[in-house]
Amino acid sequence: MNAQIVDLRNGEKIFLESSTFTFGRSKTNNIICKKPYVSRSHCRIILKDGKYFIEDLKSKNGTYINGRKINSIQELNNNDTIALYVEGPIYQFRLTEEAIIHKTSALGRIFFEKRFLF
Repeated sequence: MNAQIVDLRNGEKIFLESSTFTFGRSKTNNIICKKPYVSRSHCRIILKDGKYFIEDLKSKNGTYINGRKINSIQELNNNDTIALYVEGPIYQFRLTEEAIIHKTSALGRIFFEKRFLF
């Protein structure tokens, strides 16, 4: 796909290879996190119409984007951070270069956006 999740604890990169990508303690998730405050099915990322969205799956301790708890489905932007509870594991959402070019080419901002890629 055109995006990846980076585990900020160890730098591991996980490419989003499906239209739905889940986080949680259960083995059925794409990213499994065995921390006590992480729910079995904590949150999910959804690809729809070329945009990525995140949804908390009614987890007890919440999902945080850039330090703010989300209460509804929210669009993800390049370099947003995702925490699985207030002080929980932190991941970074990153669009790959091809996704940024696709998303911004209509706006004529390709070169500006590409400068911020890692």
